[in-house]
Amino acid sequence: AGTITTSITCRKTVKSNGALELHMDIRNNGDVMAYNVIVTLILADMVKKYDKLGNNPPGGNIEVAEELIDPGLKPGDYFAVIRVDFEEESGAPHRVYHMAPIAYLTDEKVPSDPSLTLELTSPEFNRKAFWDRKGDIELHVKNEGKEKKVLKTWLFLPDGISSPEPNGTLSLAPESEEIQRFPVQLTGNNETIFPFHVVAWYENERFHYSRLLTGNVITVEKPIYFKWFVMGSGVLLGILFLLIVAGLFVKRHRESGQWAVGSGQ
Repeated sequence: AGTITTSITCRKTVKSNGALELHMDIRNNGDVMAYNVIVTLILADMVKKYDKLGNNPPGGNIEVAEELIDPGLKPGDYFAVIRVDFEEESGAPHRVYHMAPIAYLTDEKVPSDPSLTLELTSPEFNRKAFWDRKGDIELHVKNEGKEKKVLKTWLFLPDGISSPEPNGTLSLAPESEEIQRFPVQLTGNNETIFPFHVVAWYENERFHYSRLLTGNVITVEKPIYFKWFVMGSGVLLGILFLLIVAGLFVKRHRESGQWAVGSGQ
């Protein structure tokens, strides 16, 4: 069995009239075929899919070109996310990403907004606990500004972990804090670190502001027999206690009944 190693590059050109040209190259640096290659371009709210690309042989390169004549984007700093899906010969799916920063219609970098702070926290999974494979990635957001902000988010996960809700929207009142929760589920058990990305952005009347955040979902191995022993012992002791109480109650009831009958004679 061989390996498939995918590299992604993106060349971008912003024309003076606002048109955006993207040239994406998907190269297979491995020694086996990558089957059924699909490329998805995600830029702010825009999603474009290219799904008739065929297979990518070892040493092969797939080129995807896109020209957005009137993308309807505000000036600002963006992150174009290029997602590549492919399969092994067995049909096992895989997914990789490339995050391409784009300065759109700006002569210099748009200054970041110091009034908005973002922080990620990640769950930890125990690989030995097969029943405990769900958790939340949390994005903590604090708006210290005097204006309302609407923050949009995309979560991008690697192989082995999935989310039923990978994107969201937060409405942030002035001087407020909110938490965006992304439910995730561990679907693979071969890795100890699952790196992920979150692209978050908002706009005001003039500019588009994007942030790229990275984090890791960690898996560890912890013994679970002690937990089950304690839980099982507690259950058994509880059952034993109830049986003893029930036995005493029945015994006392019978003795009381026999004494009452005897005194009547």
